[in-house]
Amino acid sequence: MNNVIKIAKWELFRYIRSKAFIITLIIPFIIIIIAGVPQYLAINSEQPVLNIGIIDKNNDKFEQIEKELANNEQDKGKKEFILQQYTDINNEDIFVKELIKSNIEDIVIVLESQLIDSGKVNFYHRNNIGIEQISKIERIIFNVVRNQRIENLKLNKNDLKYVKQKLDTQLYEISEQGEMGEMNLFIKYVIPGIFMFVLLLGILTSSQLLVTSIIEERSNRIIEILLSSINTKELMAGKILGIGLLGIIQITFYLMIIIILGIFGSGHIPIELDISQLFSIKILWYFLFFILGYFMYSTIYVSLGSLFNNERDAQQTIGFFSLFAIIPMYFMSFIISNPESIITTILTFIPPITPFFMIIHIGMLSAPWYFSLGMAFYLIFWIIVITLIASRIFKMAILMYGKRPTLPEMFKWIKSSK
Repeated sequence: MNNVIKIAKWELFRYIRSKAFIITLIIPFIIIIIAGVPQYLAINSEQPVLNIGIIDKNNDKFEQIEKELANNEQDKGKKEFILQQYTDINNEDIFVKELIKSNIEDIVIVLESQLIDSGKVNFYHRNNIGIEQISKIERIIFNVVRNQRIENLKLNKNDLKYVKQKLDTQLYEISEQGEMGEMNLFIKYVIPGIFMFVLLLGILTSSQLLVTSIIEERSNRIIEILLSSINTKELMAGKILGIGLLGIIQITFYLMIIIILGIFGSGHIPIELDISQLFSIKILWYFLFFILGYFMYSTIYVSLGSLFNNERDAQQTIGFFSLFAIIPMYFMSFIISNPESIITTILTFIPPITPFFMIIHIGMLSAPWYFSLGMAFYLIFWIIVITLIASRIFKMAILMYGKRPTLPEMFKWIKSSK
């Protein structure tokens, strides 16, 4: 046991100091930045003021559109459009084309007759005008049309506000014990999603780290030196334990970030986060299945690393097993919509993806405790089976050089009890 702890410490500190682990930690923040920066630039970037020509066919709505636009621009604090009305047009198509072609107008809008009833509006624009800019002026015209329709129905804006008032909905969950609690969508959906994402990220990263380290140790004959002092079971257990502790550190790091944001950033982020809910029994279940999933894949990848002499040969096999970790992401919406379907049940009992599906069941579908406990024992059983198989492969393959073992040979090793 002492040797296992020593190997685990060595593996843990080696991986923590590696660039791959540091990159893995910051990848979620990079993704958030990549997703957020374009949105920020789109909202806050300075856009050129567009010239818009309006041809109003007997609707007399130009002044109202101009007034609505002025109010909108005053609220935003910036000018976006300059309107110009055109009347007494003989050949509309030729006139519109000339306005655009000569760069007199960037957009030409034709308000067809009986606009209030038909809602018919034609937009003509240069091919470098974005759809967002067109949508903005479209909303302005729609507001004018809507207000006129309200007047025609002899309603006022307060009546419309009353009709459009949204429901004040609050969700409550009642447990099997009859306990009622307010449902937090962030806790129910986002936190399980974070655990799944980090587990996926950890599996993809640890696969590379484990396989690479084993191949390097075999190539440099370090394995032979290690096995002169310890046996293969201790070496394998130490490596699995080390990478498992790495996964725990990883998910703990992200949870600490969430807690810090919940305590100090609640006024700056649009998330209703009750910190006390983070310390519920569900978090313990998430941790349990996260750790079990991490250890199961670590065991698989340790045995895989012993089969190859170079990384190039190992990549295809690693990629195949990594696909199992991606499958739950594609089925997430289906499981949430069909929690009791036969497909959901079958997928939940496939060992390589059981940890992911159980996180979904516990967090998003509120699986009962006895189901979660039963699935935990089910997964532990398969981890033991996989460990026994992997240990026999690891023991026989780790000192084989120059020749990759064949499938019949590996089946013989698995059947062997020695």
